[in-house]
Amino acid sequence: MKRLLAVIYIAICCLNGPITASASEHEYFIICQPDSFVNVRERPRMHSRETGYLFLGDKVLSSGEKRNGFIRCYGLSTEAGEGWVYAGFLVEEAPEIGEWSAMVVSNGRVACRYSVGGDRRKWLKSGSEVTVYAWGEWCATSEGFIKGEYLEIVASTETEKP
Repeated sequence: MKRLLAVIYIAICCLNGPITASASEHEYFIICQPDSFVNVRERPRMHSRETGYLFLGDKVLSSGEKRNGFIRCYGLSTEAGEGWVYAGFLVEEAPEIGEWSAMVVSNGRVACRYSVGGDRRKWLKSGSEVTVYAWGEWCATSEGFIKGEYLEIVASTETEKP
């Protein structure tokens, strides 16, 4: 019986081609301060045991399972290879990593946040200067996380303007 099942399995694989990742697979990138890291947790809770760490720009994969503000990820560069990552430190597009001096541009003030789309840390007035370490839809700055649409690069110390 086991041999028959093995033959059927091999035949199905040969007919359908190699097994690939599912269509519901998502790719995310870590966004945090350059001198910091993001915890990978055993369970989707802030106080769950840490199983590893991820750094700015690391790529992770997920089936999209979400719980308590965390996303279950796999293909991690940690010993466990999988775990739960807080969604506030994940973005869907790879951020450009470097160091830029930028100015806040708005009609008044802009919210600076603790994480991507997270709680407001403080308000920054238009004209305030910040250092940007990761540029994208959301930017990791010296003051916290700010939407890229509210920042204008004034000087670059490492790379060209994104």
